[in-house]
Amino acid sequence: MLEEIANFSNQKKIYKLEKDIEQCERYIRYLEKNLVSREDEVDQLKVEFQSILQELEKYKYHLELKEEALVAQDKRIINLEDTVNRLKAQTYKVTASISDKMNDPLSEILNRRRNLSDIFYEVRRFLDNQVGINIPQNIENILNASAGNLDEII
Repeated sequence: MLEEIANFSNQKKIYKLEKDIEQCERYIRYLEKNLVSREDEVDQLKVEFQSILQELEKYKYHLELKEEALVAQDKRIINLEDTVNRLKAQTYKVTASISDKMNDPLSEILNRRRNLSDIFYEVRRFLDNQVGINIPQNIENILNASAGNLDEII
């Protein structure tokens, strides 16, 4: 009888262990399914990450090109302004020398105009070359208006 009770108790333990094993197997299958779906998500996120990195590199490259283009454009503009100012100065010199040869009373006015133009040029060049300083629009307008008024007077 003790043996039957021990067998029954052991069968009960075996049955409980079998149920525990089945439950563990179901949980393992559940975890495997979740793991597969998570791996798919991880793979998808890796692909998106690589795509974003490529796009970021492309934008970075374009930004560098734009910055280089802006610097080159600024240099060209400064060179063109220098050329225009040199041509103006040469024009004033030629006009002044012609006036001197003709003993024209305007030669003094032209010389003064040239000197003032040189001063405006130097002021503007100084302001343009100051790093980080934006010339306020009203100062720019004053310089342009002053030069224009001198031209009208002459």
